[in-house]
Amino acid sequence: MKNKRKIFKGYSLVWQEFSTKDRISFLTLIFMNIVYGVFTLIPIQFVSMYISKITGSPIYFAGIDVGDISYLQISIFAILFLVIDALLDIFRQYFHWRFVCKFVYRMKKIAFNWALTPRKFMNLKHSTGDISYRIMSETEYLYDLLEDPFTNFFYQITAMITAIVYLSAQSYINTIILLVSVIILCLNVWFRNTNTLPQTAERAKITAKVNNYVIKSVNNIPQIIINEAANIEKEDLKTRLKPIEKNYKHRHTIIGIYWTISNFIIALTVIAIMAFSINNAITGIISASELLIVFNYIYNGLTPISDFGWRLGNIEIASNAVERIWKLKPKKEDIISYKEISVKNIDKIELKNVSVKYNSKNKIKNVNAVFNKNEIAVLTGASGQGKSTIAKLLAGLVEKNSGKILVDGKITKSMFSYLHNISFVFQEPYIFNLNLQQNIAYPERKFVYHSTLFKFLRIDQLQNKKELSENFDNNSLALSGGEQKRICLARALKEDKQIYILDEPTNDLDKAIVENLLSYLQMLKKSHIIVIVSHDKRIIDIAD
Repeated sequence: MKNKRKIFKGYSLVWQEFSTKDRISFLTLIFMNIVYGVFTLIPIQFVSMYISKITGSPIYFAGIDVGDISYLQISIFAILFLVIDALLDIFRQYFHWRFVCKFVYRMKKIAFNWALTPRKFMNLKHSTGDISYRIMSETEYLYDLLEDPFTNFFYQITAMITAIVYLSAQSYINTIILLVSVIILCLNVWFRNTNTLPQTAERAKITAKVNNYVIKSVNNIPQIIINEAANIEKEDLKTRLKPIEKNYKHRHTIIGIYWTISNFIIALTVIAIMAFSINNAITGIISASELLIVFNYIYNGLTPISDFGWRLGNIEIASNAVERIWKLKPKKEDIISYKEISVKNIDKIELKNVSVKYNSKNKIKNVNAVFNKNEIAVLTGASGQGKSTIAKLLAGLVEKNSGKILVDGKITKSMFSYLHNISFVFQEPYIFNLNLQQNIAYPERKFVYHSTLFKFLRIDQLQNKKELSENFDNNSLALSGGEQKRICLARALKEDKQIYILDEPTNDLDKAIVENLLSYLQMLKKSHIIVIVSHDKRIIDIAD
């Protein structure tokens, strides 16, 4: 039952996101597929009617005696049906495809909104690469969840049920044979999926680890070449791929057994029912034309069960992907709901016994600190002790678990309420797919020149580079680390904010620009609160 709940969990998540209109549309499309499933069995009935007319046998349509009907009447009914059937097929596939396409692209937007929703700890559980993969790639699995099973398999299931009922109504022997065959085929489906579905989840975990290894290795190619370690990395990759290869080998063995059993059971069922039906035709119980219907309906009645096995595997993969997308959805209790506090000046921020905990670990515990205007406060010390966490706490990007935060003596639930008063420089540079001026002006659209700041950061030097003055076009690698850092500093410091928080601002900067930056920060501190996270002795030396 646990596996079943996991397999179909994607459907319950999607259903929750459907609007009332979506639900009505989706149920209407399912109904159209049910009708089409019954319709797929009718063409053979018309063929049977023609054969009966030619041989002079009684003419039946779906087991009902239609009496003396002419060739013209049969042809007219057949043509009308085929036209209706073709139109229904076009409508059901086109509108289902259109419905799913609209929903997939709507979900990309919704997932993006989820990722951008301010929440406690600000998505620290997911990397930016993982988030973007979920939004752009894993939303595509919604097609596998909502389109193929309903436009193709759903009508086959309807046809299967109809065919089994039709064959069972002809003879109790057919009923016994079909019942035994269906039970064995269902047991075979159960065997396949209990042996392969857990493999899917295991393979996803192994593959994720290998992907992370490959990404890190690609990023470290220069280092690998310098250390002449290419062969070591290649052998390491082979070792990491072996569990995936073993996983696939096991899966293919199970699938081979599954298809062998399924096809063997279907073949035996066809032989058994056809043998009894031929005997009935010889004794005159059924007509020869009815044999054609029986033969056709046996396959319609059994093959969807065999197909169901591998479709379940696809549905589980899609459900896993959908579940990962929905994990971007912020829980109600995690959403930062704040009332924007508007103040003209902030003179002091105080932390009293503040603790922050996430991922089951304390990042900071019982911290007491005061940050004043007209001072540069520097957070320094060993890595992993919570310096960046304090910086993010002061910006409202991380929530406290206990303690008090006071702004000018007034207790505030979160510094997020003061976000419009804060400018932040992250340790890792953020470069957008915009040109140089747009990157610096971001989020504003109009670029304003700040003479002193831009002179200190040598932004004019960057503007003179043609490749930087034009669109970066997804290629921030064209920028050196120092150039990226200078752009981010210019973006943050150009803002007239009351609080400036900088995480390792001197990383990758040359000596001259660091000296200019220190001079500029000492100018800013006269009317601002400045907090810096740094190991750089030059920064520590200017701390108040």
